[in-house]
Amino acid sequence: MVTPQYLLEGIVYSLEQCGVLLRDAVALFKIGSNSSAIVLAAFAREELGRACILQDLRAEVLAGTKVTLEQIKDRCEDHVTKQDRGQLSIVQRATGDEGLAKLNRARLENDPQSPEY
Repeated sequence: MVTPQYLLEGIVYSLEQCGVLLRDAVALFKIGSNSSAIVLAAFAREELGRACILQDLRAEVLAGTKVTLEQIKDRCEDHVTKQDRGQLSIVQRATGDEGLAKLNRARLENDPQSPEY
């Protein structure tokens, strides 16, 4: 059985690897190697997803559930699941005078306490 500390360390290692991959993706992007940069960014997102999965498992262990190494491997095996869990936000883009563009500009340009916001 694994401990909460073991899972916490796994979370930290996954986040560290995510950062390393993102740093390297930026370096590749800056030298014009865009395809390779995209691949590394995707790997980084997977590592972020792995950290989220490990965080869920840690919460389960803290709640009293026993988790094995095999269960961790099973939960962290699927690339699609890790990519999905690594998606923490959605970007909305709109241009011109479309309704969504106006809403996005209003949120960016106005104080949150103002009626325009």
